[in-house]
Amino acid sequence: MDLMRIKPYQVSLLAVVLGGAVLISVVDARVLGLTDRDGDCISDLFQDLRTESDLVLTSGGEWKEVEIGYESSMNLPFTFFFASLLLICIPVLLYMDLNNRPLRRERMRRALEESAMQDNVRRISAFLQTNPSFPNAVRLAHLSQKGTGEKVLGKALWRSRTEGRTLEEVMLEMSAEWGNAVRSAVSGLISAQGESNPEELKRSSMGVVERLGEDVKEAMTTYTRSLGPPSTALFGLGVLLPVLLATMIPIAGLGWRTVVMIALVLWFVIPLLLIRISGGLVLRRPLLNEADHLTGPRFRPGPPDLVSFTAGSILLAFPILHAAGTAASPIIMDGPFPDTDACIILMSLVGASLILSALVRSLTREGNRAVEREEEEREKAPDLLSEIGSRLMEGASLERAVESGFSRIGERTPLMGNARAFHGSHRGAVADSLRVAEGFSSSGGRTGGSAVKALSRHLREMGRLERSMKEMIRSSVGQMEITSSLFAPLMIGASVGIFDLMDRSSSAAGADILGGSMGTGDMTIAGFMVLTGVYLILLSISTSVAIHRLEEGNSRGGFRKVPGNVLLASIMFACGVFCSTLVLGG
Repeated sequence: MDLMRIKPYQVSLLAVVLGGAVLISVVDARVLGLTDRDGDCISDLFQDLRTESDLVLTSGGEWKEVEIGYESSMNLPFTFFFASLLLICIPVLLYMDLNNRPLRRERMRRALEESAMQDNVRRISAFLQTNPSFPNAVRLAHLSQKGTGEKVLGKALWRSRTEGRTLEEVMLEMSAEWGNAVRSAVSGLISAQGESNPEELKRSSMGVVERLGEDVKEAMTTYTRSLGPPSTALFGLGVLLPVLLATMIPIAGLGWRTVVMIALVLWFVIPLLLIRISGGLVLRRPLLNEADHLTGPRFRPGPPDLVSFTAGSILLAFPILHAAGTAASPIIMDGPFPDTDACIILMSLVGASLILSALVRSLTREGNRAVEREEEEREKAPDLLSEIGSRLMEGASLERAVESGFSRIGERTPLMGNARAFHGSHRGAVADSLRVAEGFSSSGGRTGGSAVKALSRHLREMGRLERSMKEMIRSSVGQMEITSSLFAPLMIGASVGIFDLMDRSSSAAGADILGGSMGTGDMTIAGFMVLTGVYLILLSISTSVAIHRLEEGNSRGGFRKVPGNVLLASIMFACGVFCSTLVLGG
């Protein structure tokens, strides 16, 4: 069967069949040879067993209690949870993801084209002021860039040429799917070319850009306001509720099955839900620039990463040696601190965080550097173009203008005859700027320089809008990142001290106050630290990725802040554990 022709419902049905097979395998003790102490062929994982005993008179004349069998009953909550996960949740989520994937791709394509056309409108407006012809302005805008904007204008130019229609008709037709703001701007630029004098044309084209800017600002404000309800829901359900749940576990007296269900929710459901919902919010984000091009992961460790690897390996060596029984417990494990197992778990979590942060940094180092270079190029491009345009308007040659432009942005690049000498050492926005300057220099000093300066103003305005957008999003959802990496680890770490105090306390007075049992059930301190520690690491990763993607408007990547936040979360968790056990264990 052709894999490309498999339908989403077929994948979902296959998941149901596989889930049913797994469910039968773990429920029926005969399939995998699981424990079945009562002999009813149902695995003990899904049953509550109670030992039946009887008194037997021994040969010595004494009565002795002996086990004669087991009384069992199905644990319906755990069975229902496990069956729902395998037969309903996973198949439904698979179907929804596969079925909506084409829609997500189409929405992303339209969003990219709309953002590219907002950029194109400003470019066309700048070129229209120096060349009062809409088709010529479109061609100049097409030649002045690379990426989605170039492809969109190239498609319009090709359709105009092959279909025998004017470029104005084609652009108006294509703008129907780019939103009302872009369509209105395209129509305004077409009308502006008919103005009688250059001043009127400049005023009309600038008015189009100003109206588009107001529409973009309104869209940005509307979007950031719309983040309020979902971000509050994510903050409550994804951060505060699990933190509250984790701090209540010590006094809940939970059984191991409940702990397993909580672990599945905390380790898998909540992190995946955060990333999935943030992905939907990214698709709605107004895009002002094309997303940075991310390179694939390449392992390039630096000196800080080697230090993290070494420190993490040393910390992980203690748990490994302890498990092998070849190392005594460190002195720090004595006294008011938690028991040996708890300290071993704590060292494992911190060591794993050090190794994980170093691994992520090593794999994303080249990609992050490429993104940083693109950001630097975008910041330099407006100043470079402005200086080149000014020098061209003064009558300087292209080579002298480019040399002056590079001096302004703090670079000294050797001049070798023409601007092409710079193309090999620069990419992105600076390379586009050089290509624009080279192309417009043939239009004459004042005319070409004026066009270059107009494009410089456009790029500077786009950069300002993009920074404003990121600040607005960060102010709306940034508290999630701080809470998940700083406050939540401290709070949950402090609850370990409460757990330890309850475990050592011989008094049950607190139970009467709380109206329930103070017992810890099947949960140990070490188990509680594994449950919450792994959750905190996964929560820090998911929130860092989700917030970074929202800020950048890119549904891929987002691991730039993961190493620092993961390490911060593990250290704060360790501080909370030790501070609480010191205070409460005195």
